[in-house]
Amino acid sequence: MINKIVTLLLVFAVTGGALHTTAFAQASQTKQEKKAAEVKTKINKLGTGEKVFVKVKLYNDNSYEGYLTQANDNDFVVVDKAGASHTINYADVKSIGGKNMSNGKDRDRSRHRRWRYPLGVVACLPTYYSEQLTLHADLKITNMTNKTISALIICGLLCLTWVSPLNAQIDQTKQEKKTSEIKAKIKKLGTGEQVNVKVKLYSGSSYQGYVSQSNEGDFAVVDRSGKAETIKYSDVDTITGKNFLSGHKLAIGVTIGVIGTAAIIFAIFKATGKRL
Repeated sequence: MINKIVTLLLVFAVTGGALHTTAFAQASQTKQEKKAAEVKTKINKLGTGEKVFVKVKLYNDNSYEGYLTQANDNDFVVVDKAGASHTINYADVKSIGGKNMSNGKDRDRSRHRRWRYPLGVVACLPTYYSEQLTLHADLKITNMTNKTISALIICGLLCLTWVSPLNAQIDQTKQEKKTSEIKAKIKKLGTGEQVNVKVKLYSGSSYQGYVSQSNEGDFAVVDRSGKAETIKYSDVDTITGKNFLSGHKLAIGVTIGVIGTAAIIFAIFKATGKRL
């Protein structure tokens, strides 16, 4: 009898342990799938391109930093500053942070805040006056009528509708102006091995070398190793450079001017018979 009871207890213990292990494994799998789905959603929200900069840390403690080139159903690709591509599964990601710097939206967030504050005041006016009417219902209201409240609400909605396109136009105009300035600076510097520049992009990448060519929409920079990199004007955040040939020409011109002036002075003294 005792042996049967012990046997039953052992069976229950083994069965319970197996069920507990299975339930724990299912819970862990569900949690992992949920985390992978969250990572995938964030990647899709950020988008892809050289202006989408991310920093990824995996469960195996590896980390990658660069811009997103593509997002697939099960993985995505990150290109680091050295140009190396890394394909990463969503399920392997422990944490991810990123920013989409297209159209200058993240750089001009402070500009948007200046629009939000007056809009918040306009939007809150109807609520404020409604609360005053409720708290002071015993007062005779003469100027504040339903038509006035309706007019305030309509004005607030019109302001919201008007400001959003205006912000977009301001951002686009600023981006186009910045692109034109970069293009004009490249044209002024010229091309050739004597034109040395240092370029920093919105993605965080930087290049240094000489300008080998400049086209309508982009230009090429060749670094010390001889590798050429084609860069769009619209991707450039800052650029500094110098044309060393212009400095040489200036030095030659000054030298010629000094020699010419000395020759004229010498000829005058020689003609008058005076000594220097």
